[in-house]
Amino acid sequence: MNWRRGILLAAINLAVAVPLIVSLEMRDAAAIRERKQPTPSSTATETTPTGPNQASGPKNEVVSFNPCWMTYELSPREKLVIFANLPVIALTDWRAPCPARWTLAGVLKAGDWTPGSSFLARRREVDVGLLFLIALQWFLLGAFPGKRPRKWREPGMFITICSAIAAVLLFIPAIGWLGGFPALFMLFAWLFWFGLLVWKLARSTWKWTARHLARAGA
Repeated sequence: MNWRRGILLAAINLAVAVPLIVSLEMRDAAAIRERKQPTPSSTATETTPTGPNQASGPKNEVVSFNPCWMTYELSPREKLVIFANLPVIALTDWRAPCPARWTLAGVLKAGDWTPGSSFLARRREVDVGLLFLIALQWFLLGAFPGKRPRKWREPGMFITICSAIAAVLLFIPAIGWLGGFPALFMLFAWLFWFGLLVWKLARSTWKWTARHLARAGA
């Protein structure tokens, strides 16, 4: 167990994720404040007979609004957090419009897009849970690399370095678009890591089965 390496990777990835998530929370709070402010167009639409979550369809049918029908495009900062932490993102469904019920966002009902303080509070709880899982994920991946790490060529260190570089680029407006390239490299690194894990499990299973059959035939 290489606990020093685990602490190092966890600290670096937390240092990358915390500013990104805090900036996203500030963006959400500002968007909700703007939505709450009345505008001339909004006061004019209040006189229409159809409510905000319903629309009149053919033959006077009422069609309910479903937020899952919306197309939601992730921002570059959200993509960076996701690509850098794919395993825990799968467990939390972080920032998903309609998270699965068994995920952290689904349990906390953070997919409810009703603008308000309760919505921000639920999202903040998911963010805190995600940060805890990020620290745990990278401590375990760093402490138990599976084989002797070879500096930056090991997938965990490679993903961490790409994540730090992409975060620095995203906070520089003039060259922020370059942050998408390290994020893409991280995605391929995770796919390589998952493929390597599946191959190791399959090889171990085959060896165990072969030894078991050899002992049974002896």
